[in-house]
Amino acid sequence: MPRGTRLSLEEQSSASALSDAGFSVKKIAAQLGRPRCVIAAYLRDPDYYNIRNAQGRPRKLSDRQQREIWRKVSNSSNSLSGIRAELSLSVSCTTIWRTIKRNENIERGVMRRLPRLTDAHKHRRLEFARTNMGTNWAKVECLLKHLKL
Repeated sequence: MPRGTRLSLEEQSSASALSDAGFSVKKIAAQLGRPRCVIAAYLRDPDYYNIRNAQGRPRKLSDRQQREIWRKVSNSSNSLSGIRAELSLSVSCTTIWRTIKRNENIERGVMRRLPRLTDAHKHRRLEFARTNMGTNWAKVECLLKHLKL
């Protein structure tokens, strides 16, 4: 859930002074125009207000593991499970996918399938090879180079 803005130094000193004067949290909040929970959180522990970092669930992958994943993915067509097996990671494929998405420089895409080589294609290729067995391809190559200039 998003947090509101923290109390400024002036608001902190005002809240401390009003609390020392005997005002309730509700009255201090009304006076400063701030929510009661913010004032109560400050008065509960004023020395450590705005110092403690927000705690959260630790990441499953270290920074080094993330870089290894990005390095592997940057120039490969491996699947997520293939990457996981290659790097011997003990995380889910979804976690690897999220790690890849977090990097703005890497864009994964679905590989397009090529059409299968049908019997008609095989027949035409064989026919082309048979008709052009006697062709001197060096002359054709020279001709093509000459036309490009």
